[in-house]
Amino acid sequence: MKREGNYFIIQTLKGKRGTDREPRTYRARRVVIAVGNRGEPRKLDAPGAVEGRVRYALSKPGDFQRKKILVVGGGNASVEAAVALVTNRKGNEIEFRPDSEMNEVTFILRGNFTPDVKFPNKQQLYHCIDKGKVKILFDTSVKEIRERDVIVKDTWTGEEKKPIPNDYVFAMIGGVPPKQFLESIGIKIPKA
Repeated sequence: MKREGNYFIIQTLKGKRGTDREPRTYRARRVVIAVGNRGEPRKLDAPGAVEGRVRYALSKPGDFQRKKILVVGGGNASVEAAVALVTNRKGNEIEFRPDSEMNEVTFILRGNFTPDVKFPNKQQLYHCIDKGKVKILFDTSVKEIRERDVIVKDTWTGEEKKPIPNDYVFAMIGGVPPKQFLESIGIKIPKA
């Protein structure tokens, strides 16, 4: 993208990836770059946090059955993931999975929930906790991911807690804004 007078000149390719693509040039007075503010997922900073075992999104909760799962976070995505791993949705209602599909889910919260967590999400999570379907550990963070378990610690004192048996970790801990990409196309990011 470059600027000529009052216009932006955008060069791109038209066509599907892997096929012959035609170069295209567009001229516009305004350009909207709708990349969101997440960019890349924020990575879990703990020894043993390897791809495959640690996941940063949950798109098909039904693929996980009878697993020991740790959900890390404090925002809407983590709350929704914890609930989805023990329930089936019917509109806005949730129904607990049958025992043959039930996961063992532990939700760890480093400090507090983020201020934007929706009330219905919290309500569903606490319903799952009250019914014994999700365990929650407050003021807890991941210390290390080992082959069959996860070592967690008190967020404030660093005191190690009892290991949690584990198959998967869902680290729903936000993302890194796409600052580098935006700056590479000439957009200045104001300092906060």
